[in-house]
Amino acid sequence: MLSGAITRLRALWVDRLTRNIGWLFLFQISTYLSLLLIIPWLTHTLPVAEYGATMAIMAAAQFCFIVTDYGFTASATYEVSCHRQDDATVQGIIRDVHGAKVFLVCASCIGLWGLSYIPSYQPYSVLFLYGGLAVILQAYQPIWLLQGLENMRAYAMYMVLVRISFMVMVFGLVRSPGDGSLVLLALMLSNLLGTLLGLRALQAAGYRAWSLCLLGGLRMMRCTAGYFWGRLAFALYSSFNSIVLGAAALSQAGIFNAAEQVYKAGQSVGGPISQAMLPALARARDTRLVWKILPALIGVLGLGCAIVAAMAPWLIQLAFGSAYAGSVPVLYVFLVTIPVSVTGMVLGYPWFAALGSPGAVNITLIMAAALHLGLLALLWWLDRLTAYNVALCVLATESFMLLMRLTLGFALVRSARAS
Repeated sequence: MLSGAITRLRALWVDRLTRNIGWLFLFQISTYLSLLLIIPWLTHTLPVAEYGATMAIMAAAQFCFIVTDYGFTASATYEVSCHRQDDATVQGIIRDVHGAKVFLVCASCIGLWGLSYIPSYQPYSVLFLYGGLAVILQAYQPIWLLQGLENMRAYAMYMVLVRISFMVMVFGLVRSPGDGSLVLLALMLSNLLGTLLGLRALQAAGYRAWSLCLLGGLRMMRCTAGYFWGRLAFALYSSFNSIVLGAAALSQAGIFNAAEQVYKAGQSVGGPISQAMLPALARARDTRLVWKILPALIGVLGLGCAIVAAMAPWLIQLAFGSAYAGSVPVLYVFLVTIPVSVTGMVLGYPWFAALGSPGAVNITLIMAAALHLGLLALLWWLDRLTAYNVALCVLATESFMLLMRLTLGFALVRSARAS
């Protein structure tokens, strides 16, 4: 009887996890489908330099999104999943996170303002204004809460609406050269919609959406600083690349970003699995599911990347135009990087949460970011800062991080068995 009950509970747990992954796949597919539709429109409408500036400033906004997140999508998700039956504790987490966001938003906006003074970006100052407003609005979308409550359906549905609204606005507003600033305007308006819908979902879950505590926010920032450094490290080898290339040469930023969209689409396969597994494995502490999913996932990704590689020149020409022929070798590097990156995602917070040490993932992120910054600095010093070389840096960084996670994870397994 007891074994039968355990089997039923396990089946229910796996079913819930599967449904959560499905909802997150819906969100990720909508995100990258909208991007893959938007990017060709922009590359055929905007000059290469203006497209490079637009996407570089969008990358700067994405960098700020990571700063304002402060790692709460890992740390606060973990805390909410552990205390989801205690409404008072969850409301306290909401209050403190919202208080922390005030300081993080101010710091991010100051950083964007400083970046706008770089000479290559000065002709595009209005993009920074819209980007700053988008950052403010993005900061208060309660993604971390819905993930912690495992309410992926609400999260996926309202974010799909946000992505669709962004796509429709870009197609409606961007019609000719000089309209690059309207891309950031569309991002700002879609984030406004996302924030309103997200806070409404928070209220529907029974919590007060507008409570915040500045002192509590400072305490939470101090307690979860490790997650922040981990997220900041992640930003330094993801969003930071386009910003650096844009400062050196906007055309190289455009070439890099075109190929990077395919890379991000590939990463989106692992994202939903990682996000859904984190709260589930934090509670269940069962690592077997990780090793069941990973081989099939990597096999599918490897096959998909091989097919895209065979058609890469034709795809780049069709999607982005002849001006982006330089993106083809960059795309080849990213296609090699995709399986490495997705493996690192699954063996990141989900695996380490099941091992009882989710914070250890931050160590690997920080060490990988240090390597990546060193490689970028070397390229700058050698005057070899090109889209292709930066893509090679991404591959080296992702490979190093995966090796670090495997080493550290198996060390924790051996330590647990020994004790």
